[in-house]
Amino acid sequence: MPRRCDVTGGVDVHDIHIDRDGRLLVAVTLYNCLAELDGRGSFSPVWRPSFVDAIVNEDRCHFNGFCLEDGEVAYATMISESNVAGGWRETRADGGMVIDMRDDSVLVGGLAMPHTPRLHRGELYVLEAGSGWLGRVDRASGRFERIVWCPGFLHGLNFVGDYAVVGLSKPRNQVFSDLPLDGELEQRGVEPECAVYVIRLSDSAICHKLTITGSVEEIYDIAILPGTRQPFLVGLEGEEIDKFVAIGPNRSSQPAAP
Repeated sequence: MPRRCDVTGGVDVHDIHIDRDGRLLVAVTLYNCLAELDGRGSFSPVWRPSFVDAIVNEDRCHFNGFCLEDGEVAYATMISESNVAGGWRETRADGGMVIDMRDDSVLVGGLAMPHTPRLHRGELYVLEAGSGWLGRVDRASGRFERIVWCPGFLHGLNFVGDYAVVGLSKPRNQVFSDLPLDGELEQRGVEPECAVYVIRLSDSAICHKLTITGSVEEIYDIAILPGTRQPFLVGLEGEEIDKFVAIGPNRSSQPAAP
């Protein structure tokens, strides 16, 4: 059930996380910054890459993802070290990077459209969406280590024990233009999929997959709901929202005993 709505305007929000202080933090891609949704504006910027010189309505580097470590902001992904509007589009194939937001250092560069940085069991994982590879970043050496290839543009990553759950999307314009993924698909003789893949980390085996057909061709993120069967998502409109009521903690005064 919806519990809260923040109106930001068209700012192209990507990743969303809640930090240990309860702040709702979002990657505001159109303005190249991490921001808090605190009700004091469309958003309140809290971090931006050092090479971006202003908070302006220009998607310069395509800052698209971030993750927390011990409840604090840790790593961010972006497509390019660009400080001009749309500059990231010129280096999609090899300009992507992972930045340590705590000291603004580049942990690894030369990636093809990295997305969805996630920490699991002390390891940093990243989806190189522009090539189709799920990989691990060696935080000591700053090297991106490929784990397994998937036939799609990778968005969305989560974990259950020794398993990674990855989202795959089809291209928006029939082909992944100017990206290594096109060559990978052609070389392997496969078509891109919209799907969810389950990958065992211990041996990089693809254990399960759910292929999605019909009008849905893109997946942005993956959420895990442990112990849940038949989850139901209620929107802000329609008849369903009138029918489902959940009462929170009862803090009303109690009538005196007779």
